[in-house]
Amino acid sequence: MKFKINRDVLLKPLTFVVGAIEKRNTLPILSHVLITIENQQCTLIGTDLEVELNCRFTLDEPASEGSLTVPASKLLDICKTLPEHSKIEFSKENQLLKIRSDQAKFTLPTLSAAEFPHIEIQKSYCEINIPGQIFQKLFKQTHFAMALQDVRYFLNGAYLEINSEGVRVIATDGHRLALSESVSLPENQNKTKAQCIIPRKSVLEIIRLFQESEETLTLHFSDHFLKITSLNCGLITKLIDGRYPNYRKVMPKISEKFFIADKTQFQQALNCIAVVTSEKFSGARLQIQKEAMNLQARNPEQEEAEQIFPIQQPLPEPHELAINFNVNYLLDALSAIHDHQIKVFFSDAETGFIFEGAETPLGRYLIMPLRL
Repeated sequence: MKFKINRDVLLKPLTFVVGAIEKRNTLPILSHVLITIENQQCTLIGTDLEVELNCRFTLDEPASEGSLTVPASKLLDICKTLPEHSKIEFSKENQLLKIRSDQAKFTLPTLSAAEFPHIEIQKSYCEINIPGQIFQKLFKQTHFAMALQDVRYFLNGAYLEINSEGVRVIATDGHRLALSESVSLPENQNKTKAQCIIPRKSVLEIIRLFQESEETLTLHFSDHFLKITSLNCGLITKLIDGRYPNYRKVMPKISEKFFIADKTQFQQALNCIAVVTSEKFSGARLQIQKEAMNLQARNPEQEEAEQIFPIQQPLPEPHELAINFNVNYLLDALSAIHDHQIKVFFSDAETGFIFEGAETPLGRYLIMPLRL
C-alpha cells in the first residue's frame, strides 16, 4: 500500500473522523483510524462502537490499493505540524507505516484492517432528504438543554421527530425544554413519519460536522441506528432505546400575557447580575413591572447585584410577576435565538417562561422556575 497526498487535502477529512475516537479505549484498535485505498478513492473511518464517522476523497496521483489502521491522534498531530500545501508520501512496510514529507520522516505502528470494528446496521425503514445547514441548525438551537449523565438515560440526548408538520428536534433535562422546527418537508416526503433519540455525543458531532454543509443530507432510519450520508461524508450512530417524554404536554399553551425585549439588552443584564452567581448558586429573581424588567441576584457571601432594563407589554393592562430562575438557563436560551428582539410568554410563578424570537418563532424555549 502506497500513496501520495497534499497535506491540506488530508487534514480536513482526518479531523472529521477523529471526532468519533475516544482518548481512552479498552481496545487498542479503537484509537486507530482505518485508511482504505481503492479505485483512486481514499476512505477514512473512525469509531468508538457507538458512533462511526467516515469520509472519502479522490487521490490525484496513482496509488497502490490496500487497507490499514494507524493511531489517529498521532497521524493528526503529524499533519498539523507539517507546512501547508506540503506533499506527504505514505507507504506500508511490514507492520509499519512510513510517512515522508520533504526532509521529515515518521514511522507509526499499524494493526490489521480486518480487525477494525464496524457498526452494522439493519435495513432502514424510511429515508428522507434535508439540507445540511437546516438539519445542523435544529440541533444547534436545542443541544444545550440535553441532560448530562442523568439516570433517566433517555434525556441524555435529543429527540428527532419527523411527520407531516415538518422536522422537529427537542431536548430537555427536566428543568428546561428547547424545541426547534423547520418548514415542512417536500411534497413527496410529507407523509414520512419517523422518531428517534440521538445520543449526546452524536448530537455534538452533527453540530460540528455539518455547520458549513451546503449539501443535502440523506437520513436512513432503522430500529436501533440512524445513518446520515452526504456526498463524501457520513455518520452512523446507535440510538437511545427508550420512550421520550411527551413534550406537547410539558410545553404549556401560549399565554396571552407576554412582553417584548431587546435580546442584547437582556443578555447584558443577565451577564451583569451573573457576576455574583456561581455554579452552586446560580439563581436570580426576575420581576416583571409595567415597563421594565428588574433582575436581582445574591449569594451566601452577602454579595448582591441588580439590573433594570426596559420591556414592552402590548396588552392594555400590563401584568406584573416575580419569579426565580437559573441565570445560565436564561443565557443559553437567549444565545439560541438569532432575532434582535425576543418575545417572552408567562402565566404565573409556577408555570415558567416561554422564550421565542419575535420575528422568526421557529424555536421555543421553556424555562421552569427555580426554588431558592
